[in-house]
Amino acid sequence: MKSINAVVFGLFAAVLTLAGCEKAQGVEIGVGYVNNNVIDKEGTNLKVGSEWNNIRYGVTTMVSTERAETYGAYLGVPLRLQGVQLEITPTITTEYYHEAKETIGGVGLNVGYRINESLVLEGQGTVNRSFDSSNYSGEVYTVGLTKTF
Repeated sequence: MKSINAVVFGLFAAVLTLAGCEKAQGVEIGVGYVNNNVIDKEGTNLKVGSEWNNIRYGVTTMVSTERAETYGAYLGVPLRLQGVQLEITPTITTEYYHEAKETIGGVGLNVGYRINESLVLEGQGTVNRSFDSSNYSGEVYTVGLTKTF
């Protein structure tokens, strides 16, 4: 468990470091509601990320009323539609699930509507599958706001 915490801390530090690079487009901080069918729980999704060379990356966690249920990382390439305030980002994720005591990967689609220059309303759907033969799999749906600093 300590090694996983160290990895997450390292990823968080890497996100903030890369966000400080000249080509990075700032730090994104997001919060939203999540319905996680993998573990059949609802909660709050928190994420910190950035974008560099048209690659969106960051760390994320899901918190229920009981505890931090998951934490992990995401990576995606945003597709921006010209003349429309819409962003579509195919993503891949890997998250450690406390209940399953294993890492679960996923692929998904994030759709964001840019409210203004630094605020985006986002919705994301992800299909998650266990890396081993356990029965932990399902969909994760998130809706929230992301602010870029």
